[in-house]
Amino acid sequence: MIDWNSLYKAGRDYGILPPSVVDFITTNTLPTAPKTHLDIGCGTGKLTRDLHERSYDSTGIDTASVAIEIAKSRSSDVTYMVHDISTDNNNNLTHTHYGLITCKHVYAFIPNKQKFLHEVSSLLDANGTFALLTPLLESSPEKPGIAVDGPQLRQDLAAVFEIIVDKELLSGQLFILRHKLK
Repeated sequence: MIDWNSLYKAGRDYGILPPSVVDFITTNTLPTAPKTHLDIGCGTGKLTRDLHERSYDSTGIDTASVAIEIAKSRSSDVTYMVHDISTDNNNNLTHTHYGLITCKHVYAFIPNKQKFLHEVSSLLDANGTFALLTPLLESSPEKPGIAVDGPQLRQDLAAVFEIIVDKELLSGQLFILRHKLK
C-alpha cells in the first residue's frame, strides 16, 4: 500500500493538467448541467482550483490528509475534505449531485472499481459529465503501477456510462462519460 501522506510531505505533486485539457473537459459538459464539481483524488487541488476559476462550485476530496492540508493552504475559496468515495458516507459531501465529476490518475488505485463507478454514477447529475483520466497499460507499459487495462476499463465504463469521448493524451487516456440514455 502506498503511503500518500509521506509522499506529499516530501513535496511530491501529481499530474498537473495543461489549461487546454481543462478547457477540453469543460467544453464537453452539457450546458444544462449544474456548475457543481467534485474532484475525486484531488491531491493538492490544482484541478479543483482550475475548475473553480472557471466558475464551478468545486469540492476536492482525497484520502491523503496531507494533500488536503496543502490544498486548503492554497485556496480558502474551494472546499477540500478528506474523504474516500468508496467507503465514506457520501451524504457528507457538499452536494447530492454534481454537474461535473473528475478523477485524474487515481483509478488504478481504487480496489473495487465497479462499486466506485456506481458510486460516481449515483453522485452525477442527470445532465452531468464524468471525466476520467488514467494511463492505459497498452500505451504506458513503463507505468504498470498506475496504468489499467484499456479493454477491461472500456468494458467496465460501458456497463455504467455512455462513453462520449475516448481520447489519448500525453498524460493518459481521457474518457468523457455521461449517464446512459434510457
